[in-house]
Amino acid sequence: MKKKGDFFKSTFLNATDVHGQGDIGMKIQSLQDEEVGRGADARQAAVMYFSKSTVPGLETKRMVVNSTNWDRIALYLKQDDADQWAGRVIFLHEEFCTNPQGKTVPCVRVSMNPVKPVAPAAPAAQDAAAPIDTAVPSAAPANSATEMEF
Repeated sequence: MKKKGDFFKSTFLNATDVHGQGDIGMKIQSLQDEEVGRGADARQAAVMYFSKSTVPGLETKRMVVNSTNWDRIALYLKQDDADQWAGRVIFLHEEFCTNPQGKTVPCVRVSMNPVKPVAPAAPAAQDAAAPIDTAVPSAAPANSATEMEF
């Protein structure tokens, strides 16, 4: 089956690239100030480059970092200085967003850790004398982006 992306290739990440992929781990290589768009639509933008991806080949694409994704990256990495983002891992996934024309469209969003669906646990037989585990799990999952290796 042929799709639009088969004919109109882009060097920039878009929602089509992440659709149906779940959370995609991406290692940041750098962030550059570049001109994007053509002609009257040309503008300066923050463009992120990647060195590795959990989806082979996706690291070759660049991502225009909008204000929402910038804020998410800065929050998750606890670092507003983009020069310090190189080598860190973020996760990309598809969400639905409202574009400037007010239309709901698929878009690429950033998260810190992959969101995995949690299957309901099978009920375990509890021994009346067995203690109940009330420990609070640590705030950072073992697979946090700061510890992830490709």
